[in-house]
Amino acid sequence: MCRGRSALQPMALRPTALRQAELVWQHICAVLAKVDMTPQDIVKANSYILKRAYVPVLAELRKKFLGEDHRGASTSLVVSALVLPGWLV
Repeated sequence: MCRGRSALQPMALRPTALRQAELVWQHICAVLAKVDMTPQDIVKANSYILKRAYVPVLAELRKKFLGEDHRGASTSLVVSALVLPGWLV
């Protein structure tokens, strides 16, 4: 189980929702690799975003990191705030 991945980097390096979401997926892939797993082993992914407009960003990266044929469960929620200012996803 891998929980709570975020794009923890200096603000200058994570200004957009796309970049933040990409960093999250990179972190997840790194954690999986350490236990000899791949993104295909993910059975459920939850995403929290600040704006509905970020949904296409999430979909694009989900395809990039999980592949077109991945069938794991996915939940995305639009929320009013995240833990730290500047977090978008």
